[in-house]
Amino acid sequence: MEKVFKGLRPIKPEEKIKIGSKDLAPAKKFCSLCHNEATQFAMFESAGATILERYCDTCISQKKHLLKGK
Repeated sequence: MEKVFKGLRPIKPEEKIKIGSKDLAPAKKFCSLCHNEATQFAMFESAGATILERYCDTCISQKKHLLKGK
């Protein structure tokens, strides 16, 4: 199934991870490509589900032209 790009949003440093009904302490979020600390989420939709991929500034700037074309 094809992923359709929906947009970007910054990652807030104080953002908590929610699993079920539990809020967990903020965790470092790592880039999907280079594993450095991520600064942005790229949002995609596929088969009715929203997919969030994390990217650092360097990788998102290299990938941005590909995201916009999809």
